Amino acid sequence: MYLAYTVLLAITMILALPWILVQIVAKKKFRRGFMERIGRIKYRSGPRPPGGALVWFHASSVGEVLAAMPVIRRIQAVRPDARQVLSVVTDTGYEIAREKIRELDYVFRAPLDFPWIVWKVLNSLEPACLIILETELWPGLICLTHDRGIPVLLINGRISDRTFPRYRKVAGLLKRILRRIDAVAAQSPTDADRFIRLGARPERVIASGNVKYDQPEMPLQPEDRESLLKALNASRESRIIVAGSTHEGEEEIFLSVYRRLKDDSADIKLVLVPRHLDRLDSIRVLLNDMNLEYRLHSESSPARDSRNPDILLVDKMGELTRFYALADIAFVGGSLVDIGGHNVLEPAIAGKPVLFGPHTQNFRSAVDQLLSRSAGIEVADAGDLLETLRGLLADPERCRELGSRAREVVRENSGAVIRATDLILEFIPGADAPADSAVEPKQHQRRPEDCLFESPRTPADRLLHGAACILQPVYSAAVRSRNVLYSRGVLRSHRVDVPVVSIGNLTVGGTGKTPLTLLTAGILTEYGCRPVVLMRGYGGRKGRVPELVPVDGNYRDWGDEPVMIRRELKDVPVVVCRDRFAGARWTTRNVPCDCFILDDGYQHIRLERDYNVLILDARKPISDEKILPAGRLREPVSGLSRADAVVFSHSDARCPDSRDLELIRKFNPESEIYLGNHELSGLRWAGTSRSFDLDLEGQSGGVLTAIADPDAFIRTVENLDIKICSKTIFPDHHPVSPSQWLDAVEQTTKTGGKYLFTTFKDEVRLPRNARDYKIPILVADITFRIQPEDEYREQLKSLCIRE
Repeated sequence: MYLAYTVLLAITMILALPWILVQIVAKKKFRRGFMERIGRIKYRSGPRPPGGALVWFHASSVGEVLAAMPVIRRIQAVRPDARQVLSVVTDTGYEIAREKIRELDYVFRAPLDFPWIVWKVLNSLEPACLIILETELWPGLICLTHDRGIPVLLINGRISDRTFPRYRKVAGLLKRILRRIDAVAAQSPTDADRFIRLGARPERVIASGNVKYDQPEMPLQPEDRESLLKALNASRESRIIVAGSTHEGEEEIFLSVYRRLKDDSADIKLVLVPRHLDRLDSIRVLLNDMNLEYRLHSESSPARDSRNPDILLVDKMGELTRFYALADIAFVGGSLVDIGGHNVLEPAIAGKPVLFGPHTQNFRSAVDQLLSRSAGIEVADAGDLLETLRGLLADPERCRELGSRAREVVRENSGAVIRATDLILEFIPGADAPADSAVEPKQHQRRPEDCLFESPRTPADRLLHGAACILQPVYSAAVRSRNVLYSRGVLRSHRVDVPVVSIGNLTVGGTGKTPLTLLTAGILTEYGCRPVVLMRGYGGRKGRVPELVPVDGNYRDWGDEPVMIRRELKDVPVVVCRDRFAGARWTTRNVPCDCFILDDGYQHIRLERDYNVLILDARKPISDEKILPAGRLREPVSGLSRADAVVFSHSDARCPDSRDLELIRKFNPESEIYLGNHELSGLRWAGTSRSFDLDLEGQSGGVLTAIADPDAFIRTVENLDIKICSKTIFPDHHPVSPSQWLDAVEQTTKTGGKYLFTTFKDEVRLPRNARDYKIPILVADITFRIQPEDEYREQLKSLCIRE
């Protein structure tokens, strides 16, 4: 049965391949996290504290992520030695998890349910147990995890009225899956009975309650309340209705009802929070067609807006809880249309009157609890919704009573988190586990670019390598077509009012472009120019709109490279925006700027540039490379034709390959060629500007780094006559957690090391308590040199300095 499922899944993927390729090329959200979905996650287990264990949580979307949050926090409080990671299916769930659950060591996108992909993730994580939220019953994930002797638990389990008949049609497969689950903590006795009827062992199933009842109330702080009221142009006397998690069809119903409510009272505000932000454009069209004025939550402040709209359209993730706390009346979407409803407990926790439609099978138990206590109101249709809202708006006292009853229902049903956590703790190895059970560190982890399968090692690698070779011509054709469209003017590059110097590369992986960016910005600053570094903020949460990176910015918000550049060039502004052209336009209006340095922008042809600097690694000839996804080339080598200058980094280690020089002459004979190398400019104590000038010859030390070229950094440390006794190496941009820093320190001390060496880029992830570690952490500052530097300086001066 499981083999049949795997074959069917593979056939489905093959048939869907053309659609998938189109989506990957056309939509960024399909490209984000692709490598994680095929099993190449950026987390490695490494050494653990005594008795430490790794717990893997797996969730689907936002609702399951929020349900996992109190469980994760209690495990952290009870077992601080345990590591916790979370895989999420949807992008919105991924963003919410990264933003709200700080206790997690790592968040990643859930792998596809192919056996070889799941196997690779298990090899990387080496979990002590797998915790599945609600009904994420993936056969490959569950069966392979169980077959490796790793306990599988399902918490907050539920099977809705709609899905139960469907599951019974595949009862044979489900029985095989459920028999491999070591414990099921169901939301209700009804859910527990359904799990047993589908094949779960009765002795392994308990009804522990719904952990969503245990979500803490998040009251608004006075300043937050004032801020939200200001965004709504609302006073303290205004009546605020929040329609949360709405779906297609519900906004039209609610807006029609709202127009009629406005005829009764002018001081009514409506907050629309759609479930999926990719529907914003269609909702805006609907609002315009209905001649309703509105404001986007992120668009502008009322102080700058002469309009006074009564409708706020929320276009940010993670805001619904705050608006429920602000509301006078809350409606929970997905229930007027046949979706199954969303979490009715969120407004109930805030003590608000809860309205919902008739389609609430996803939260049947919670809805029944609210209705039985007259703590929620079910509306049948638009007419019923209108009359119910009219009655509540006219009777504030009834609103308060409904809200009070709803909060009481939540309190009476709390305690599920404790029961679920206690169950999980039974399956986490205790703190007295033998020392030899700890996982030995892996000295050199395969980095994400290694999954481009230059040297496939396993049958799974070879299979994926074959798939990559099949996809390669498709990707190549798409990139070539785009370049041709730009070169022929069908797609247009846009110019800004100041010169643009672009620094980028043709390949994925490290070539040294960030040090070259630092050098270029320093040269321009010396000439009295005011450069601005423009970046996309890879790995950070910011970037949807243009923003300046603060000097004390956090890498989780802005990405490691923007924070590193901002700290190094304190007088040079760094702007982060995923759309670099939009970021450039915003910057010219808001920031003093004489020129832009576009970091990693060689393929961003939409923004016209005046000087295109292409950096290549002299040690890795591009003539040997293949185009993605079977190689490291981002585009065909014909892309050399756009370069005004080519800089060969690491030219001190190896002269540029003659074949690369021939390619440059073939596609771009007029391009300038420079040689560059990286030099150690000094060591300093991490977290300070204080130099470290003690003699290190003959000393032992460890290395921790998460950069694209760790081997180059290791050689730099070895050139200090340091004996490297431990290596903790993560993939590029990996968000090294505090426990992973501590692990590296522990491993270094165990092997006799006196210092832990890291890079400036890694320093931005350093925990605040790093000075309390057993050994000092030293940062190796690297300077980029270019030859002939005078010519490079003169070229920059002629482009960017206005006489």
